Amino acid sequence: MAVYRGSSDVLLNFQANIRLMTELKHLNAFVRDTVSVAEKELSESVYRKKRGYNLSDVDGLTFAVKDNLCTKDIKTTCSSEFLRNYTPSYTASVVQSLQSSGAIMMGKTNMDEFGMGSTNLYSCHGPVRNPWSSSHSVTGIDSNDDRVVSGGSSGGSAVAVASGMVDFALGSDTGGSVRIPASFCGTVGLKPTYGRVSRYGLIPLAGSMDTIGVFSLSTLTAASVFDIISGWDMKDSTTIRMKHKPCSKGLQVHDVKQLLADIKIGVLRVRIFSVY
Repeated sequence: MAVYRGSSDVLLNFQANIRLMTELKHLNAFVRDTVSVAEKELSESVYRKKRGYNLSDVDGLTFAVKDNLCTKDIKTTCSSEFLRNYTPSYTASVVQSLQSSGAIMMGKTNMDEFGMGSTNLYSCHGPVRNPWSSSHSVTGIDSNDDRVVSGGSSGGSAVAVASGMVDFALGSDTGGSVRIPASFCGTVGLKPTYGRVSRYGLIPLAGSMDTIGVFSLSTLTAASVFDIISGWDMKDSTTIRMKHKPCSKGLQVHDVKQLLADIKIGVLRVRIFSVY
C-alpha cells in the first residue's frame, strides 16, 4: 500500500500522477480533471505531514471519482449528453468522507452512459482504452484493436488505477461494473455488500442493487478506503446501522499468519458448468 508518510513523498507522487494524466490522455480514462481542487488538498496534506501527523491511512493518496458520483460545483454527467450541464450542489457521502480523511481528488472518470454497459464503449466522451493493449501510442489506439476493452461501466476508474494515474478510484457496481473492469485491467476491485456503503450522491442505475466500490493496486489500499467509506449514513436509509471491525487491520503484515489461520478453502468436487 502506498502510504505517503513524508511531505516530499506526497508531492512527488502528485507530480507523477499529473504527468501520467497528461501523457496517457489517449486512454480516455478521465472526462475532467479537478487539479485546482487537488492542489488545495495537496497543500493541506503536505502541511500536516511536515508537522508529523496524518488524518488517516489515505492522507496524501490520490483518487479518481466515477462520473455518476455527485461532486459539488463540479460537473457530473454520467457520460451522457442529457446531463452535460449538470453541476451538483452537494457532494456524495463517500467522496466527502475521503476528502475529510486527507485523500486528494484528481478528477472524474469516464463510464458507460448512466452505467448501462460492461465494456465502456458507450460514452458520450468516447470509449475508454485498456492500458494493457499492445496497440497504444501517443496518438491513440489501432482501430482494429477496439476488442481490447477496459470493461465497464466503471472502466475509466479501473484504467486510471491500472495505468498509475491515481492511487485508487471509486466506481459503482450494479451487476459487475467494478468487478468486470478490475479483472480486465488487472486491478483489485472491491464490490461491498449492499448497505455497507452509503449511496447518497450516487446517480442510480438500479437503486435496490447499486453499490459503490473501490479500485486499487493492493488489497490493503482497498481495505483502507473501504474502512473510511463504509458505515451508517443518515442520508441513506439503506445503510446498515451497526459497528464494523476495520478490514485493513487484519491485512497488516504482522497479522498475516493469524489471518490465514482463520481461512477455510473450499474445493469444488462437482463440475458445475458444461461445455456445449
